[in-house]
Amino acid sequence: MLSCAGLTADGVYYAYEDDIAVKAALKQQSTQLMLLVDHTKVNVTHNFRLFKPSDFATIVTDQPLPAEIAAQIPADRLVVLEGGTTNHD
Repeated sequence: MLSCAGLTADGVYYAYEDDIAVKAALKQQSTQLMLLVDHTKVNVTHNFRLFKPSDFATIVTDQPLPAEIAAQIPADRLVVLEGGTTNHD
């Protein structure tokens, strides 16, 4: 399971160059990738684009994705876990 700094219709973004080699190696060694992304990362770009949304076997998010992103992901590979938010401050 991977997280990211941003997710757009164009790709999955990471903030740090060091992340790229590690994430690419994980992809090479995995039969399936899962992306965990919350709504604050949706439609956000960052320094490095590494994957396409379609590269993931499953994408898990906390809110429905915009149509332009969701259109790239078969419905059975998208999991939306909607629930209340809790402030832990």
